Amino acid sequence: MAEPPRNDGYNTTTPELASLRAEYNEARQSLGPIVSIPRSQAPAWECITRSSAPEIGKKFNQDYNDFCPELSWEGKRGDSRLCGNDIGIHLQAHTPNPHNTPMKITPIGTFHCDAQYPYDAARQGAVAGDNIGRIELVGGQNFEQALQDLEGFSHIWIVYQFHKNENWKPLVNPPRGGKKVGVFASRAPYRPNAIGLSCVQLVKVEGRTVTVAGHDLLDGTPVLDIKPYLPYADAVPEATSGWLETATEAPWTVTFTDDAQKQLDWLADNGVDCLQDFLVQQLSDEPFNHKRKRIEQLDHTHWEIAYRTWRVKLKVEEAKHQLEVQAIYSGYCDAELAEDEDKYRDKVVHRGFGALIS
Repeated sequence: MAEPPRNDGYNTTTPELASLRAEYNEARQSLGPIVSIPRSQAPAWECITRSSAPEIGKKFNQDYNDFCPELSWEGKRGDSRLCGNDIGIHLQAHTPNPHNTPMKITPIGTFHCDAQYPYDAARQGAVAGDNIGRIELVGGQNFEQALQDLEGFSHIWIVYQFHKNENWKPLVNPPRGGKKVGVFASRAPYRPNAIGLSCVQLVKVEGRTVTVAGHDLLDGTPVLDIKPYLPYADAVPEATSGWLETATEAPWTVTFTDDAQKQLDWLADNGVDCLQDFLVQQLSDEPFNHKRKRIEQLDHTHWEIAYRTWRVKLKVEEAKHQLEVQAIYSGYCDAELAEDEDKYRDKVVHRGFGALIS
């Protein structure tokens, strides 16, 4: 398209404007065509200076996305001038890259389980034990038929969204290794596309409900897809583990005294049902990592770890590489329990637990 006409106020008689004109011509060649936009469709400004061009460009892209989606502001040095009845703006015509086009993905269902918080979930499904969860597929999509013949498999893959993570990080600090690694070299949830993949044990299929065990998901997780695990295709016995091969510390054994187990059973029956799994997960690897756990040393052999408003006393046996859970107690003092304010809505359970152990 031809260069828009100049108005009387735009000339090259001054050195400054001559310099701008030279930049303008250079930008024309590097930035593509010049488009004249009727003033009725132009933004509220009449002149863009070099200092404001990048900011105005952002606004231009926003304002004109619907009007002219195949054009975008690319001129960091470009400028716009009032030209008669039109505004001339340097634009870069471009063909959208199909690989960068946003995709629309609709969840096929929702995952339900006891784990409510990120620290409730296992690091990986393979170390999650026998915790139970279920996928509830949405109705009206013929998903009952889509589940046909799935029940013959012992394990399945769940593709899901990390719905608790809004941002991604190029470098992450995994639970093991003591150093940051690239997010693509980890299983961390802070990914450019918040998509997770877990291999779980298939327990049963009933209607639109798929029950699984050994998972690392949270309650409310959007499920995107289900695929069968195929040993001949998915298992690679000779696979290597990269940086993990030199970073893996021998896991600690976690045991429970009879009294501690009774307390945990009572708590599980009264709604605190993730505490025992939390202790096994958090204490098996790097149990004394203050950066990742709310843990403190009480004396030479005893430590205390916090789980929400609960506290757990541990005994360390270094020779056995073992941690013994000895007792669970409330994180509230008596005065706090007597107050009516209940920020976490759990004082009823704490009071009942106090009566149990008194």
